[in-house]
Amino acid sequence: MTPLARWSGRVLILIAIAGLALNLRPPAIAIAPVLPEIRADLGIGGVLAGVLTTLPPLCFAVVGVFAPAIAARVGLHRAALLSLLAIAIGQAVRVLLPLPAVFFLATVVALLGMATGNVLLPSLVRQPVNSLWTSFVPRQSPHPSRPVRGNGSRGDLSPTCQMCPNGSVNLPCRCVPQGAV
Repeated sequence: MTPLARWSGRVLILIAIAGLALNLRPPAIAIAPVLPEIRADLGIGGVLAGVLTTLPPLCFAVVGVFAPAIAARVGLHRAALLSLLAIAIGQAVRVLLPLPAVFFLATVVALLGMATGNVLLPSLVRQPVNSLWTSFVPRQSPHPSRPVRGNGSRGDLSPTCQMCPNGSVNLPCRCVPQGAV
């Protein structure tokens, strides 16, 4: 892979992550400030307006549980792309077809995309960071998120590090490259 292709791929990923991050909130928070206008334009009453303002937490609760399974089935990047497409389609349909049933359905589609993106975005951002993080984890650590304590024996819990000047530190030493220990 040429450096230009690698650079352009990273820029594309950055643009996609930024696009997803910038579109995670507007479809949900844009309803409340203009609710009187929405009620007047769609001709809905107070009960349906209440349902409309209740949809965001409901969609976030329901889809938030299933988003990891969706990502596992179709892949993290595809799931994020589908999330962004659902947000865009839901928003476009809400604007273009001002019928109450279509408006509610499009709102649900946009909110489902938002909820999925909300769960997947930290994993998308963390993926490149994890590859850097694991290259700086000490060899004694069985798991990157668990700190190394002591000198490796089971009974010793005092934090020590052979690479530090006096052999002991207050926090586990994470600054040593993996192959150096």
